[in-house]
Amino acid sequence: MTRYNDDDIIEQDGDKLYERIQPVELDSGDEVIRYKIKEDENARDIARILYKEAKLWWIISDVLNVSNPFEVLKLETNIVTLPTLKTVMERIL
Repeated sequence: MTRYNDDDIIEQDGDKLYERIQPVELDSGDEVIRYKIKEDENARDIARILYKEAKLWWIISDVLNVSNPFEVLKLETNIVTLPTLKTVMERIL
């Protein structure tokens, strides 16, 4: 399952980046996961851990506003709030 296709891919300095379609925004009543990002993790790594599927990287990228899912995440904080897969599915289906 992905929200992206080849039309959403843009290239910048040789890197493939993905345009955000419609960001996944969290509401106060949503089921969420608090996750501590480890050194050298990227959006695909976190998706593999949380959702058991690396191809769900776009969820992490949308919430964290990251355009390159393969780039190591460097955020101001290493603790992030992410939606559960159930929350995402309820929004997009």
